[in-house]
Amino acid sequence: MASTVNIIRSLRATSDIPKPFGGVDVRDWSPPQYELNNGFFSKTIDKVWSGIQTLAAGTLTVDLTTLASTGLPTTDFTNDSILVFSMENLGVASINVKVGATNGYTMFTASGVDVHAGSGITLWSKTGYAAVSGTLKTLLFTGTGTDSFRMALVGGI
Repeated sequence: MASTVNIIRSLRATSDIPKPFGGVDVRDWSPPQYELNNGFFSKTIDKVWSGIQTLAAGTLTVDLTTLASTGLPTTDFTNDSILVFSMENLGVASINVKVGATNGYTMFTASGVDVHAGSGITLWSKTGYAAVSGTLKTLLFTGTGTDSFRMALVGGI
């Protein structure tokens, strides 16, 4: 079975925007589109998960071995390398994502990455990040209050 992951982003303007420095009008710009399939990765796409997560008192630890999404079975990425991580901040304040404090998954550093409100990030690796295991499994999200974010993961073996 062939698996394909499409990552498509676009930018649309609804009013006149001057061309910066005589360049291309941003209304005509769209960023690269990636078709990430089994031929692109050195691993076979095995699992895909997507869901909305919510911080509790400004923090949330996500365990990649027990990902739940409303109405769907729990997904366990054990033995899979994360090939794609995508996150969209749905809240009103920045959310930092980094390696978890205990059994941290090493996709991010200890200082992590800030994802500003209304922004998103997508990371992918042709060879995959480390395989998820009992000692490499958590990501820590910190922010303020109960902000939410949409997260999607693609795993491969």
